[in-house]
Amino acid sequence: MPALNALFAVLLLAAPSTAQQDEAPVALDAEYQRLALRYANALETWSILEKRQRKQGVPKAQLAVPPGYEYQPLFEDLAKRGSAYARLWMVQNPGFHGESPIKRRAVLQRWYKALVEESPDFEQMGHVIEELGSSKRRLGEEFVLSTLATLSERSTNPEYIVGALYHQGWILSEGMGTKDPKRRAEALEIFSIIVAGYPTSTEAQRTAGVLYAVESKALRLALHEWCDACRAVTAQGEGPEKWPKNPMHQTQPKMASLAAAGSGQAQQWVAQFYPAFDQRDRRARDLGTLWLGQEFSKRRSAAESDWMDLKFDILDVAAEVAAEADWAFGLVKGLNEELPFFLPERYAPLLRKLIDATQETRVREQAQVTLARSLSKGASAAELEEALALFRSLEAEGEIERIRKEAEEHREALERVMPGASVPALVGKDAEGVKIDLEAYEGKVLVLWFWSFNRKEEGQLDAVRAFIKSMEGEDFAFLGVNCDLRSPVAFRRQAAKEGVGWRNALQYRRAGHMTETFGVHHWPTAFVIDDAGVIRGRGIDLKSCEALSRELLAARD
Repeated sequence: MPALNALFAVLLLAAPSTAQQDEAPVALDAEYQRLALRYANALETWSILEKRQRKQGVPKAQLAVPPGYEYQPLFEDLAKRGSAYARLWMVQNPGFHGESPIKRRAVLQRWYKALVEESPDFEQMGHVIEELGSSKRRLGEEFVLSTLATLSERSTNPEYIVGALYHQGWILSEGMGTKDPKRRAEALEIFSIIVAGYPTSTEAQRTAGVLYAVESKALRLALHEWCDACRAVTAQGEGPEKWPKNPMHQTQPKMASLAAAGSGQAQQWVAQFYPAFDQRDRRARDLGTLWLGQEFSKRRSAAESDWMDLKFDILDVAAEVAAEADWAFGLVKGLNEELPFFLPERYAPLLRKLIDATQETRVREQAQVTLARSLSKGASAAELEEALALFRSLEAEGEIERIRKEAEEHREALERVMPGASVPALVGKDAEGVKIDLEAYEGKVLVLWFWSFNRKEEGQLDAVRAFIKSMEGEDFAFLGVNCDLRSPVAFRRQAAKEGVGWRNALQYRRAGHMTETFGVHHWPTAFVIDDAGVIRGRGIDLKSCEALSRELLAARD
């Protein structure tokens, strides 16, 4: 028994206790704190000394050396012995690890790897993750991705796991800008794991915002396919009740999970957009379709061409069955109210289909006046002439008094800026601040050219210069109207850069624009004005402007 007790005592002394195992990191932490305090004092002393030397004019090469070079071996020794804090110091102070980028990268990779593999739950790991996520170029993408993957596997801290996953997904997807389908699919899988597994995390909210855009795009494409399927059913003589189920319904559960993860857009989708659609879709498929097409104008900008393509695709499907529908007037009335946002290429096909399909006077005349208003914003002379013809027809033969009066008002406004009318006053100043007075151009053929630096076509400015040169020696003038809302200083700077040497009126005002006075909605738009101040042509290209100008000059002679 005494021998057995002696053997037990020897084994007990040989095996380290739990307390003894914990002493090593505690001792290392204490040693790090003492070293960090000494370093902080040395850093403050050096800072004071360097400022004094700079004031004294000491050359840069002779300034005091930062203490990091002296302390780096001491921190490195602690890092080698297992101090997570010392390892963090090593990665956060790369300037003291040598002049070579290759050497610095090797040192950084070594200590980042040691931190992640040996201390995955280190209390400062959140900072480490953020640094890794922004160090793809410094450390190499492959290293960063593998290190983040290791951390997400080894850590037991949910905050660190989800942070590592998020940065993996963001790097793989290149901020959702990658063209590589494999990388994109891998990133989306990671983002889906975050939303499903960590819905209350900050990263889940950020990820939900990314996935909302992905799901919205998928829905947009699915709705285009659904429109084609609905047209095929209608072509077979079937009504809206036979249309396939709208993909909005399949998207709802996905949006619900994104809403739960904190996406504000998805929350609005789930709480407002989908319920309003679903209520109408349950009543009738065509009502849900109509509402969906109209609603995109409220939820999407007219500048988002992809979504506006979808809007008019959906409304086109609605127009297929609008002939006898009691909501047809609501459709054309809604289009009439949206006119400030869209140009004829969007509206004309849809409105022509409605005019051909309906037998109801109220719907047809509202569609006609809406079409005329849309065409009056057109770029070509043909569109403007068609708009005038429609206004005149409605004014003379329309059955609805309200629409007759509306047609009369728009006809008068359009005729004021069409060929045959006296040119309106152009209120403004040129780039030098000199007031523009069109009366000063009487006796000359004048081309008034509305244009923009932002929307110029290739070779457009060269064509203007060639046109002006070809008219030298004639009783001719060329006046630009720049529509960019640039200040005179900004315009002159850009004009010098682009070689714009002709006189320009600047639309540098927030109200009462020259484009409104002349009814211009596209640029470039040209007006040819004769020597008596009468508009002789508009909405024509520069070659036609030159031909018409020469014709007017020849007729005068």
